[in-house]
Parts: sequence; structure tokens; C-alpha cells
Amino acid sequence: FPGDSPLVELVGLRANVFLLPFLFLGARLNDDDLYWLAVRFALLNLAAVGLGVAEFFIGIEPFFPHNDVTDIIYRSRDLVGWTAHRIPSSFSSAHAFAGTMVITLPLLIGAWAQTERADRLHRSLLSLAIAASLLGVFMAAARVHMITATVLVAIVTFSGHLRAGQWVRWVLALGLVAYVVAGEERLQRFTTLQDTEFIAERWTGSVNTGFFEAIRAYPLGNGLASGGTSVPYFLRATQSPLVMENEYARIGIELGLPGLTLWLVFLLWVFVRWPVGAKDGWALGRLVGWIACGVFFLTGLTGIGLLS
Repeated sequence: FPGDSPLVELVGLRANVFLLPFLFLGARLNDDDLYWLAVRFALLNLAAVGLGVAEFFIGIEPFFPHNDVTDIIYRSRDLVGWTAHRIPSSFSSAHAFAGTMVITLPLLIGAWAQTERADRLHRSLLSLAIAASLLGVFMAAARVHMITATVLVAIVTFSGHLRAGQWVRWVLALGLVAYVVAGEERLQRFTTLQDTEFIAERWTGSVNTGFFEAIRAYPLGNGLASGGTSVPYFLRATQSPLVMENEYARIGIELGLPGLTLWLVFLLWVFVRWPVGAKDGWALGRLVGWIACGVFFLTGLTGIGLLS
């Protein structure tokens, strides 16, 4: 059983068990808990996007000192001819910012769609948070999260769960976001997705045969944090150099075939449970959440950091 230093493995353990408390807490939430959680997410998302807007116009330098921790933020300067940074808001990277905005959308949309529960103040708050969250995704300029947000928008628009008045307000909000994005080049990094050759190279580089070679070499795993789990910069010198841009490769390398098998069985158990059987106020939110999780786990094939 190969392994790194105890401190590195402790960081790797944290990365692999971090999801468990949220599963236990999430299983205990009732409909009222979900609604109030959505309202609080609305406040947090508005605050995060507000900070992101300040960074957009002022720059990231006043908010983040350039050091080993923030290096990824400063390296993400690939907008408008490599002259502008992606916006991280208060997060460790632009990808974490955009991913948080996207994965909270199911709760925000699910609560907003409940006209009998939401009063006028909450509806206005949730509406602003949904529009701001979508704008935040484009500010962060993370293409994979732009794709996920687009899928969720399409699902909500054509799901048939919105009443006529809600649907009109939804389309108007989308039109406002589209107008803002169309008028600012820094928000249009998604246009690079037209480069099919680049996408093919990225996919090939992530889903590659090196994964199977690593599994054959370490069928029981190469040790925690040995497959690409992010560790503090002062511990990286003792970390295994075996890294792959694929979340499933990371799990397989760190936890071996037993750990990867457990993950895949868990995902199968989750996604065969179609979420729209219960006819309650959360039907739309549950559907959008199911789709969002599915897209996130699918895109884990092209990058590490899915759980983050």
C-alpha cells in the first residue's frame, strides 16, 4: 500500500469524505428547510455577484494578493486577448465561483416557482438572485459551467412546470442577461466552444489510456491525495506526481478499484431514482437538481475538482 506523507494523506482524506456530512444533512431537510435554504442562498449569491462586479470593474488586485494560494486566479487571464482575468468573486478560483452559482440554481428556481409559498419580497429576491447567478457564471468565464447553466435554462424554459405569467417573467429575465452578455466581450468566452478541434484535444487528454495503466499499476490505489487532490502549496513537494485531469481517474488512482466501484454504484443508485414522481411544489426544483448533478458528474470526465 504506497502512500505519501501523513499530512498529505490527511488532506486527501478530507477531499474524499467531504461530501458525506452534506449527504446526511441533505437527507434530513424537509420542504420548509429547502425553501429557507433557497432564500439564504439568494442573499449569498447576490453578495458574491456584487463582489464579482466590483472585481470586474476595479480588477482583482485590490482583493487578492498574488501568492501561491491565489496563483490560479492570476493565471486565469485569458480574456479579451489575454488582457483580462476571469472573475473569482470571493472563491478560490473562477471555476469554484461559477460552479457554486450553477449548483445553487435548482434551489433558487424551485423556491421561485412556488407561487403559493413565496411572498412578493421573496419572489423578487429569488428573481434577482437567479438573474445574478446566471450573470456570475458568465463573469467567471468557466465554459463547462456555462454549458451546465445553458442546459438548466433550457430545461426550465421547456419543462412545462411554469405558469404563463412565470414563464413570461422567466423569458424576460433571460433576455436581460443575454443583453448584458452580448454587450461585453469579457463575458463571451463561451464562443471558443466553436473550436471543435480544441474540445476534441481536451476530451482526449482527459479520458485517456493512461488511466487504465495507472489502475493496473495500483489496483488498490496509490494513496490518498496521489491522483490530483488539491493540497496546500507547502505540502506539494511530498505529493505523488501522478495527476490526471479526470475526476474518475483521480478517484481510481487514490482509492483504487474498490473505491471507484463504490463511487460508480453510488452514482447509479442516485440517477436511477427519477425525481419527479412526487407531485409537490418542489417538482421543478427536484428535476433541475437531478439534471444539474448529472451534468456535473458527466463533466467530471474532463477535469478534477468536481467535489470542490
